[in-house]
Amino acid sequence: MIAIAQYCQELLKPEEFDDASYNGLQVEGRDDVHRVAWTVTASAACLNKAATLQADLVCAHHGIFWKGQSPLVRGGMRKRLQVLLEHNMNLLAYHLPLDAHQTLGNNAVMAQRLGLVDRTAWGRYHGRTIGAAGRFPQPRPVKEVEQLIEHLVGRSVLHLEGGPTAIERVALVSGSAASMALEAARDGFDLFLTGEPSEAATHVAAEEGIHIIAAGHHATEVFGVRALAEHLGAHFDLEILSCDIPGPV
Repeated sequence: MIAIAQYCQELLKPEEFDDASYNGLQVEGRDDVHRVAWTVTASAACLNKAATLQADLVCAHHGIFWKGQSPLVRGGMRKRLQVLLEHNMNLLAYHLPLDAHQTLGNNAVMAQRLGLVDRTAWGRYHGRTIGAAGRFPQPRPVKEVEQLIEHLVGRSVLHLEGGPTAIERVALVSGSAASMALEAARDGFDLFLTGEPSEAATHVAAEEGIHIIAAGHHATEVFGVRALAEHLGAHFDLEILSCDIPGPV
């Protein structure tokens, strides 16, 4: 397990991020790892599913330890820790480093799967670029792009309309990043894709001339943790499983 954790530290470089999450090995379990289960959020339900799958390691985007949280082990925290400790499972979690990575990150993977070209890093947060940007080879009708995103995330999306009738340039920041919509508009993008909406984003779309699509916090963040797990599976010859449970937000 230590070799896997060290490899991830070198790959994702969490020390370079000012993050609310404690990135890396959050809970130590058994030394030998053969089965890895991935999930966006290490909830009690997902951890119980991982235990049922007999996973040795759970790889999560949202771990269980965050800076500034209460140190008390009660309620949901007790349930999560109890599952991990009783089943001797490791918990590995990466938050901003897994948004930002330009190969395995949520935004890089979404940009690639949407067929964007000239892809690049975009979107500053706490001094680091965490998103991605690119363009369609040819401008595409708005409705067609909306349907393309819905197919990608497997759910309906909230579309705040305000941009041109055809979309070419796209900026992406997964999760809860609606506050970055104004930056996207002023950088000349036709569409800003994120997870959660905000009331203010409605007016940014209308007044700044940009389409904003909120495709779900969970739905836009399955890509990175799944890619990381699959990468670890290939590198260390591990069996990869999903213990993810989709959420409505």
